[in-house]
Amino acid sequence: FQNLLNNITSVCLPGSRPNNSALSSLVACVTVVMATKQGLDIAATSATVLNSLILGLISEDEIVKRDILTLLSTLTLHSSTAYRYVLESFTHFKKTEHVTYRFIVLVEDLRRTESVEYRKSLL
Repeated sequence: FQNLLNNITSVCLPGSRPNNSALSSLVACVTVVMATKQGLDIAATSATVLNSLILGLISEDEIVKRDILTLLSTLTLHSSTAYRYVLESFTHFKKTEHVTYRFIVLVEDLRRTESVEYRKSLL
């Protein structure tokens, strides 16, 4: 699981655009792992996991971003600790990507997208 997240981190280097195909495959693998109780528990108790996962939001691929948001949303419901880690991961995103606000990626995508499905995920 950690190797998957390390690969996401390496694909999503700060200041660059990730390879959407590789990122899509990695997020799909993380989704499969998190579909198990053990995978969900690991993700819910590790800020490092979420800090790696959230970097995928720099992708231009709305499907990848929607999948990441679904995973993050699932974690917020899993436990109060996971909820806190998700919020902290947005702060990590803010620092890593050198943006002003931690939720700016969500707000900008909400303004920009025409996809109804992606808008629902953002809201």
